[in-house]
Amino acid sequence: MSAPRALALFALIVVGAVIVWVQVGEGPFPRTEGRPLEPSEPTRIEAAGLPVLRPAPDLVELDGWLQTEADSLDDFEGKVLVLQFWTFSCRNCKATIPNLKEIYSAYGRDQVEIVGVHAPEFSFEEDPDAVLEAAVDLGVTWPVALDTAKRNFHSWQEGRTAYWPRTYVIDAVGQIRFDHIGEGKYEELREAVAALVAEL
Repeated sequence: MSAPRALALFALIVVGAVIVWVQVGEGPFPRTEGRPLEPSEPTRIEAAGLPVLRPAPDLVELDGWLQTEADSLDDFEGKVLVLQFWTFSCRNCKATIPNLKEIYSAYGRDQVEIVGVHAPEFSFEEDPDAVLEAAVDLGVTWPVALDTAKRNFHSWQEGRTAYWPRTYVIDAVGQIRFDHIGEGKYEELREAVAALVAEL
């Protein structure tokens, strides 16, 4: 047998041995018996582990509020605030609503408030009556701030791109402690809220 063929055969044997080694659970990648790996320690949120990302700006030059007597974020001072930029026809925004409902029902409104900052993507989403109708249809019962010109949508989101949805958690003294773009990270969001409620 030539040296190149012998080397190729040896390489195949080594690769096969490594595959078997991993499959039986003796390799460097632990098997989990069909269960997902538990989140690593840094992803578990505790009150002391939530960083202060930055002070939350106010909401300015709004076109009004729906479903509340509030006219400023200051009206929610002393509460943990979940603030989400959304628009009612956005599929990704709609997907986050069940989780927000869970958070809303888990705490009294004296501890946690949700504010949906409605920043329309399309012209048909600019009508306040359409926003209110959509909120009712979707089961959005929390305050909605109307950011029709998207001033806050862009000023809150640093960089050249802004996103629907984008969800922030703000502590009782007005500091952003959690920031997530898009769907998902529902458990982390709930844990962030719970950790900040525990600080009240």
